[in-house]
Amino acid sequence: MRFATIALTLIALMLVVSCGKQRVYTAEAFDTELAALTDDAKIAELFGDFIENAPDIDLVRDVQSRWEARDADGVRTFCIALADKNAGSARFQYLAGRVAATAAEQINYGRKATELDPSWSYGYRLVAATYSSSLFSNPDGPDAAALGAMLPEDGVIFERLMELEPEEEYAASFLYEYQVFSGNFEAAHATLTAAAEKDYRFASPIAFAELEVRKGNLKDGRKIIEDAINERYASETADFRNEYIDHYYSGALRDARAYDELITFHKGKKGYKRDAGVLYDIACTYSLMNNTDEAFNYLNQALAQGWSRVMHTEDDSDLEPLHADARWNPVMTAVKKNWDDGADERKVEALATKVSEPAPDWSLVDVKGDTVALADLRGQIVVLDFWATWCGPCRMAMPLINEFVHETDGQDVKVFSINVWERGRGNPEQFMIDNDYSMILLYGTDEIAEAYGVKGIPFLCVIDQDGNIRYKENQGFHEGLKENLLWWTEDLSTQGS
Repeated sequence: MRFATIALTLIALMLVVSCGKQRVYTAEAFDTELAALTDDAKIAELFGDFIENAPDIDLVRDVQSRWEARDADGVRTFCIALADKNAGSARFQYLAGRVAATAAEQINYGRKATELDPSWSYGYRLVAATYSSSLFSNPDGPDAAALGAMLPEDGVIFERLMELEPEEEYAASFLYEYQVFSGNFEAAHATLTAAAEKDYRFASPIAFAELEVRKGNLKDGRKIIEDAINERYASETADFRNEYIDHYYSGALRDARAYDELITFHKGKKGYKRDAGVLYDIACTYSLMNNTDEAFNYLNQALAQGWSRVMHTEDDSDLEPLHADARWNPVMTAVKKNWDDGADERKVEALATKVSEPAPDWSLVDVKGDTVALADLRGQIVVLDFWATWCGPCRMAMPLINEFVHETDGQDVKVFSINVWERGRGNPEQFMIDNDYSMILLYGTDEIAEAYGVKGIPFLCVIDQDGNIRYKENQGFHEGLKENLLWWTEDLSTQGS
């Protein structure tokens, strides 16, 4: 039976009280009951009952998100019917908004929640989060015009959320985004300064630099970036630091939609006509400017210089305006050919990164509570992936790592996903289960991350049979990740340490 049909059945039975023993509404009880069920109708009934009756709203949110991952239409039908039946409930308006089909609907449900209970922060959070994801971070997206027309009514939402949650980073972040989008840079600077005093993650030097760029102070913005990068990476080479400075500065120009200045910046780089990456970035900028001919012109120049990042090109939102053009498919064909043609060179480069460093020892706990120790894994190749459920690049990398696990099945290779820096109600075990990942989950610590020199995640390293780190992947996610792991482990398998 399909979930949507089941959801409709549940709606008709909402007033029916379940027979049998009293249900316990805890995360542990939910996981236990869900694990024991195989019938779709019973599974849907469990989800629906927790959403309707569990007192902990954060637990309900988690359950709702998990149902949405299984069947978005089913949970949407159920929650909207629940909101209709309980029109005076801020809670059920909020829950319907979380799974509504469009951003505008989400905002309208959030507005209802704030009207019904002005002192409850969740309705405000829904409105602010929807603007953040669907307008502020995507001002040229399909919902931008409609949401832009709605936004003037909702400025008070962001201020009220900050009043209700004055110590929550997300409240300050949403208010800052709203102020920047609205062009109120003086207020945005005050919000950012207060956030920096509280060490909020979003209030980085880069954010201050981006704000200066938005104000038109390009030199001041670049100076802030230079000072931050030179301080953070003082031990690195000047070339390394300059690459990071250029990366963040160009990102600030893009986010500020200073496209003419961004084109000038890219074309000011020495030898840019022979640099596939710079040519590609210029193409993206022209695409954002709706200059399709120049975008394809520079894409083809990038291809001539060897541009080969297939997944990146396919998924790059900057290039979405080009997808309907007849010239797009030939571009993708050429990108894929460049990727295939470059395999031998990539392998040489990957193997050239080999190092030899003693791997810091560790003993970590797995999902069963058992201890796994690196010392007990001698004689095997060990791959470590440091990650967290909230980390977008980690989530992008894990499918490739999972493919690697299956392709090396039967070999003396152990792959561990070490969860670090987790926050909020993230559930690493459930995340692995929901995605059917085969890596071995271990619960890490800040100390183990520091010992391995983890400055950002995902961070991967490959340890040889003698307990030495031989390869590191510290670039975060990239589409060559799986092939690097295959080449590295093959190298260690055939040559030893």
